[in-house]
Amino acid sequence: MKCMLPLLQTSLILLTLSGCTSQDTHNQDTKPQSAVIFVPNDRWTTWWHDGKAEVSSFDLVQARYGELRHGDAVMVFVTEPFSKSLHVKSDHPEGNPSDIVEVMKMNFARKFNTGVYPYSILTSTFTPVNGTHSLKNSMSSQEWCGHVFCQMDHTDQGYQFVGHSYFEGEGEMDELIPWQSGADEYLLEDEMWSLIRMNPDILPDGKVMMIPPLSFLRLMHLEVRPYEAECSGYLRKNDPQLFTVTYPELNRTLSIEHEEGPPYQILTWSETYPDGWSADAPMLTTTGKLRKTIRTDYWNQHAVSDSVARKELGF
Repeated sequence: MKCMLPLLQTSLILLTLSGCTSQDTHNQDTKPQSAVIFVPNDRWTTWWHDGKAEVSSFDLVQARYGELRHGDAVMVFVTEPFSKSLHVKSDHPEGNPSDIVEVMKMNFARKFNTGVYPYSILTSTFTPVNGTHSLKNSMSSQEWCGHVFCQMDHTDQGYQFVGHSYFEGEGEMDELIPWQSGADEYLLEDEMWSLIRMNPDILPDGKVMMIPPLSFLRLMHLEVRPYEAECSGYLRKNDPQLFTVTYPELNRTLSIEHEEGPPYQILTWSETYPDGWSADAPMLTTTGKLRKTIRTDYWNQHAVSDSVARKELGF
């Protein structure tokens, strides 16, 4: 597999699950290598290998149908063993260790109302913790008109895209999005969040080919394919740091503010684009602002008494 990022760190070592320390370096002249690999420091290792997930709630302002809607968003980040052959979480990774890769799983949920009916959108992305291509990216959207589901799976030839929708023209889709010129030359915007949480130094910089979020492409009924994007990381003297992705063809910009040091908490984000399908569609900005973060093994918290955590998250 060829490198997914054009700018990499110069002294990077294979990740070991036992964890060790390193200093982050960044060289603008570094050439692409075969993989993006880094060593997390002790704080990173302790944070992500404690048997819990990070759950963060956000105040959401979502653009839809030419207006801004208030709602809630949740980001869940957790590391877990992932089967390279089955593309699912492995329940028994010790049984076939050669098939297992550790991934950062991100579940990104948004809920908001448009008039009388609600929207619920969930995106799941599974990115190896060495920063290489995400192995799986899926999205589902439910509202009173119907539901949409789509998924991309990484293959040697490209991403295999499968889509199901109640919309005509998007109902049943199964197609390969091939690597350009036979190489791994495009990225997923949905994996940028996980790369930030691993180490912002491995984020792309400059012009790249990138597939925008599946949620955005389906809401706007746009073709699922790579688009040219300009990526920039702004190093500020103080927190927070800022990472941006701009698509000239789509007239869309994503900006993500995050902490400077581990665990690189996501603080705010904004997406600005024409919210509509006409030439005079208004430019609106969807925003998310961090409300609360907790560490929890939420998969075990399913009793009525566990609902107190929802109040802690501001729901």
